Amino acid sequence: AAFLSLPTPADLLGQPPYFSFIAASMALMQAASLFASAVGEAASLVWMELAMFGLAAICYVFFIGVPSLRPTKPNAKIGKGATANKGNSSGGCNAIPLEPRQSDVSGDRPAVLDDWERAKASSEVAELNLASVVDAMRKLGKSPSDITDELRSAINQNPALLSNVSSLPAALLRDDSVEMLDVMLSLLEELGHVADVSVYAGLMAAQLRRRNYKGVAATGARVASDALTPRMRSILASAAAQRGCFDEALVHLLQMPVPAEGTKSPLTHTVAAQVLALAAREKRVLAAVEAMQRLGANLEQKQFEDLLMTEGRKSSPEVCEDLISAGVALGVSAKVGRVALAKAQAGKIAPNAGGCSSSELQRYASMIKAHAKEHDLKSAAAVFERLCTGGTTLTPLIYNCFLDACVQCGDFERAKAHFEAMKGLGVVDTVGYNTLLKAYLSRGQAEEARALVEEMTARGLSANKVTYNELLHAKVMSKDRRGIWGLIEQMQAAGVNPNSVTCSIVLKSLTDYTQPEDLRHVISLIENIEESIDEVLFSSVIEACIRIKQMDLLSDLMKRYRQKGGFVNLSAPTYGSMIKAYGQ
Repeated sequence: AAFLSLPTPADLLGQPPYFSFIAASMALMQAASLFASAVGEAASLVWMELAMFGLAAICYVFFIGVPSLRPTKPNAKIGKGATANKGNSSGGCNAIPLEPRQSDVSGDRPAVLDDWERAKASSEVAELNLASVVDAMRKLGKSPSDITDELRSAINQNPALLSNVSSLPAALLRDDSVEMLDVMLSLLEELGHVADVSVYAGLMAAQLRRRNYKGVAATGARVASDALTPRMRSILASAAAQRGCFDEALVHLLQMPVPAEGTKSPLTHTVAAQVLALAAREKRVLAAVEAMQRLGANLEQKQFEDLLMTEGRKSSPEVCEDLISAGVALGVSAKVGRVALAKAQAGKIAPNAGGCSSSELQRYASMIKAHAKEHDLKSAAAVFERLCTGGTTLTPLIYNCFLDACVQCGDFERAKAHFEAMKGLGVVDTVGYNTLLKAYLSRGQAEEARALVEEMTARGLSANKVTYNELLHAKVMSKDRRGIWGLIEQMQAAGVNPNSVTCSIVLKSLTDYTQPEDLRHVISLIENIEESIDEVLFSSVIEACIRIKQMDLLSDLMKRYRQKGGFVNLSAPTYGSMIKAYGQ
């Protein structure tokens, strides 16, 4: 509207020249004023954004500096650490550069590796998380031996780093980095700095879980004989039994100290059963029983029944009688042994027509398992069908392996059909029921799973720890608190003792809203398990206490186990977690 009010050329006609000049000047000034007013109004809408942009630019230049427009050379060191190392003359040595990948050159190199480069060149002890450094190196594709060489070179360059490296095994053990932990312990031994014996015990337990029985023996040989704890001796005895070395297992049993009166035996039911099974094959049952009686060991009834069922089919009557006597000496009644032996002899498998030995059947079972692991059901079925048509009398092991293959490969309908065929042939056992039970529970079919357990009981097959743990895991996932504790009571009433897996499953159910008595029940459950409580399970207890803010119960647990001499070799990270929890 203002622009429309300006004089037009027609209006200026007939006016004096000076008047025309003044009118034009006033029009221009009015137009400039209106334009400035419009710009001001527009700036008032975005002034805050412009101010923030300017402030950000000033901060960037202040803290980072003006960015260089020159391109980075491909083999130039990256980050501040490289510049500092280049000009460092006080340390007397240059930092050893990590071999960067293309991602490092492009600027994606983890910052922790830059800190590592600076720490190597520094003459002082640096506050450095070496676990993060090792993890970054592994992500760069370095092998454990390459990482060890890097750490060895760094320590030779800066001996002050040894204190940081010596704390690394505990972190690797917590992360279950078994291969890296093994070579790291070798490096520390090479440098004359031996790690705590609890780290070696943790490594041996991890190797035993992975069935690396030779690795367990090799790790045990690196520890002085007088430094081996009863738990480590038990692990070594189990590994020796699995390798078929009875004399070696017997030596470890004889070198374990006799437990104090009223304390639990350091030899678990599982290890006792493994050693006794090997003793039966070696016909040296008496020697094994004497060694286990000295340690106050006991056998679990279900494990003893399984042992007699196996040995009753292939061992001589004399060995079977020795096993029954061994069961009596280790807490199992003779009646249980007689009944199990009678079942074994009644179900004795006749020689197969195809001439396939037990070792060959085991090899075929391994082939089916390997195909199942690769989710190749077609190849697994081909192996099974070849055995069925070859005139070989198949053992329940083969049927169970193929059933598990069907479940793993996701062909549930075929798994159910195969299971029905197993029942028709009379080769179904607890392992088969547990396999199908797990499949039902994973599909959320709780009613079908319950019916399957009832059917198993009706067939005279007893649920074992695997059965109850699978059912318990399903209860925890569905947050059925009453169902969890009802199932545990049912488990104990059936004579099946909870194990560390049971306790770990129940600990997952504890939340901020958990009632305090539930945690007390879990702790009572943990105190009564047959195995020794390892650091992993104890750490789970600590996390549960922290999660539901019941630190008084954790204090009580620590006090009781300190009096019993337990948990004397907890690692520094575990103590750190407890200190942090109490500090909150």
